[in-house]
Amino acid sequence: MKPTHLAAALVVSLLICTLTGCDAATRPPQDKSASGELDFGTVSGSTYSNRFFGFTLTLPEGWSIQSQEAQRDMLKRGGEMIAGSDKNLKALAKASELQTVPLLTAFAHPMGAPVAHNAGINAVAERVEHMPGIRKGSDYLFHMRKALEAGQMKVVFPKDVWTERVGGRDFDVMPLELPVGALTVRQRYYVVVLKGYALGFITSASSSNDEAQLKKIIDSVRFN
Repeated sequence: MKPTHLAAALVVSLLICTLTGCDAATRPPQDKSASGELDFGTVSGSTYSNRFFGFTLTLPEGWSIQSQEAQRDMLKRGGEMIAGSDKNLKALAKASELQTVPLLTAFAHPMGAPVAHNAGINAVAERVEHMPGIRKGSDYLFHMRKALEAGQMKVVFPKDVWTERVGGRDFDVMPLELPVGALTVRQRYYVVVLKGYALGFITSASSSNDEAQLKKIIDSVRFN
């Protein structure tokens, strides 16, 4: 089974929610695991913490945080959007659900707010320890790009992948552009391979102000 089909669904589902809103409950994610196991993370004030990966990030005050149920619903919608009527892609997306954990999804405005585009950030972890060929973020992003190119949506890749320091670690970064009518949504996918998982942050913006705000969130990431 190839990785990143569900991660590609996250890209599309984040786009869906930032444009149309998601009618799902909003509440901070809850840590449901014992120490040493992969956890969803917790939110205190505006700070998200994940003890398994050992990082924190700070959201701007007033951002809307989605529940785990809402995030799973987003994944389902995104998977359906990518796969269309392709049975093989549907099967791969379904199988990937067992490998992927959505950690955090947050938006600048509450879902359904009267805005053309709602800037957002997503954190996700996909298990890759059974795939020895994925040693760094760029390996993961190679497969993610293939999954998106095989899907039903038009996705533009304006630049090659580059490496960027995030919280003291080297993340590989892939930019995406998704034309939606007269609007172009610009996303960046930051990935590092850590503890047998591909840990990724997805940002979604449609303006320079959105991009600056999302960059501040990425710059706030700190690893223990």
